[in-house]
Amino acid sequence: MMSRRTLLGAFAGLATLTALASTTLLAADEDPAELSIGWVNVGGGSNQALMLADQLVEKNLPNTKVKWVEFNGGSAGIAALNAGDVQIMTEVGLPPTVSSIAKGLDFKIVWVNDIYLSSEGLVVRKNANIQKIADLAGKKIATMVGTSSGYMLHAALASAGLDETKVEVINMDPPSMQAAWKRGELDAAYIWVPALLNMANDGGAMLATNADFQDRAASIDMILVGGDFANKYPGTLTKFLKAQNDSIHDLRMNGDAAMKRMADFLKISMDQAKTEYGGIQLMDAKEQLSQQGLGQGAGIASSRITKAITAAGEYLVGVGSIDSVPTNIPEHIDTTFIETLAK
Repeated sequence: MMSRRTLLGAFAGLATLTALASTTLLAADEDPAELSIGWVNVGGGSNQALMLADQLVEKNLPNTKVKWVEFNGGSAGIAALNAGDVQIMTEVGLPPTVSSIAKGLDFKIVWVNDIYLSSEGLVVRKNANIQKIADLAGKKIATMVGTSSGYMLHAALASAGLDETKVEVINMDPPSMQAAWKRGELDAAYIWVPALLNMANDGGAMLATNADFQDRAASIDMILVGGDFANKYPGTLTKFLKAQNDSIHDLRMNGDAAMKRMADFLKISMDQAKTEYGGIQLMDAKEQLSQQGLGQGAGIASSRITKAITAAGEYLVGVGSIDSVPTNIPEHIDTTFIETLAK
């Protein structure tokens, strides 16, 4: 028979193990003290502004100091992610994503921000005598090389049998090209909103949008997370993605009320916000896991997003930016953080 002393010792040991287990579980579920999130201001062409306006991430992570860091494009954001300056980077397009995979950078693709249709496109100066894509030959066209816009410009030119050698492509970020546009230095620009609409309203006209070239290329922005952070803070990532999911549902269910908060945050009119928002496709958690999104499990390898990343890689190989299309693209897509949200 077990003695009273032995029995008490056994209970004490069990209590210690239970306490240690509880501490371990708590440590695994703890949120970080600080979190830096990169974002690109694409105006109403995303749900990000609503998340910022309503502080949804901050509400989901009350014990974390959340810092939003603005970038002009995804490439700079990925550099910051790789350096550890941000832990999450939103609004990263296909070309910089596949280029980073080819370089062997450690990150996970965890969410599709938005799919750009009419909220990214080609604006031309009204007095530049450009009526069709073929008329761009010999013209000065600004775009942000290495981003989705540069990729889509290539698709636009190819649709008319033109390549970049037939036009003067000028590499500029959105603020710089808007300034150059005002100075009359550009004939055209391929970029996303709000810069796209700002130039169209300043002596320009919309010649085409991504929707016109869907058979050739796609413009899809994604959320990337550093590999170490994803491994250490899976619960934090799920809370962050819940804010994404909730904001999308808010926009779908509450329409103008949600749009008004977003427009007020961006300091733009409701009409502009609606125009920009109307030119994109968003996906909630369930849609993210479908074959039209990131996919799930074995389906990731054949999902729409994997195919789109692969196609962007083929483009980059063609222009000499990378040596070959990475074969490990599906390994960089991780849907485990959103699977609980889709139930």
